[in-house]
Amino acid sequence: MYRLKLLGGLALEGPSGPFSGHIVHTRRLAVLALLAASRDTGLSRDKLVGYLWPESDEERARHRLSNTLHSFRKELGEEVVQASGEMLRLNPELVWARALRGALCAGAPGAGARGGGSGRLWEGGGVVEASGG
Repeated sequence: MYRLKLLGGLALEGPSGPFSGHIVHTRRLAVLALLAASRDTGLSRDKLVGYLWPESDEERARHRLSNTLHSFRKELGEEVVQASGEMLRLNPELVWARALRGALCAGAPGAGARGGGSGRLWEGGGVVEASGG
């Protein structure tokens, strides 16, 4: 199982410890964070592209998302991100992330993290503040 750290900075850990290299590039981890926040619902490819590559034209942005998904499949396994048409979903049996009740996607300050944690959601990503309570 992989652990996705969302509070205080994005990080991905595997059974052998933290990942490094291209797999932990900020936007790649942001894809995992957004999918974790969307929980069972998942997100459409269009939404992910709009959130993470708004400066790119649609073709280039979709290509970047495809490359990101390919990296996940290569490094983390085929089933880490599940696709159903345009919808993408993080496989909760393979990636554990603190439940955020949609704070990343909703953009609601103080939407909160369970477990009493607090801090800046993926520091540097400019998303929201989260505090548990």
